[in-house]
Amino acid sequence: MSVVIPCFEAAETVERALRSVAAQTLPAEETLVVDDGSSPEEAARLAAIVSRAERTRLLTLAENRGPASARNAGWNEARQPYVAFLDSDDVWHPRKLELQVPLMEADRAAQMSGHRVRVLSGETLSWPIEAGPIRAPSPLRTVLWNPFATPSVMVQREIPFRFREGKRHVEDHALWMQMALSGCKMLFLDAELAGLFKPLLSGRGQSSQLWEMELGELDAYWDLHREGKTSALASGALCALSLVKFVRRVLVVRALQPAMRLVHRASRS
Repeated sequence: MSVVIPCFEAAETVERALRSVAAQTLPAEETLVVDDGSSPEEAARLAAIVSRAERTRLLTLAENRGPASARNAGWNEARQPYVAFLDSDDVWHPRKLELQVPLMEADRAAQMSGHRVRVLSGETLSWPIEAGPIRAPSPLRTVLWNPFATPSVMVQREIPFRFREGKRHVEDHALWMQMALSGCKMLFLDAELAGLFKPLLSGRGQSSQLWEMELGELDAYWDLHREGKTSALASGALCALSLVKFVRRVLVVRALQPAMRLVHRASRS
């Protein structure tokens, strides 16, 4: 098992992510931390952190190219049959690999698998889990709604797919859609095996760039047409639905902002 962690100006959180990898009950054979063009100061901090982690290599990109390119760089250097992705500000439950690797090994036709995630409120690397059923999301469901958070995803290393180079928004869902419409078998385990430290619509981080993310989704839907995966009519309908969902996201984030400000003030007091 190879683990790929893209990292840009994230030395403050990547050590926590690496601790969650080290705590796995089924150890990973290697971890590749990809420095995506961080500043010299951050790069030095990251190198020091990686040097203390076992079975961990540091890959350095000369300039910031975004998470898609950083993940591809690690994926291309991976040496193990399976590759799992973890973002530098997220963590895994200790049993993540113990439960997910056998899932892939039991069904060699499955080229990708994922699972549910949990939003965490404190600095924890473990929480109660209950493994539910295994499902295979349909291509339509994968296109209409992204069922796979990136820190949940594990793929066969040798599949002929990659994230689109340079794509900075919705790059993960774009890849899942391409795979689903190409006939790839994808499995979903109903268990919270990854932890996020901010809600997906928190108004912070990359999820706060709502319009940029919407443009990334629209571009991903038209990519499906350009690649011959959908008709122009189907991609147009997907874009229309996406815009409706975008309006809903904006309204939800605006409704959450007063509460988020109160939480932020409380955390600082």
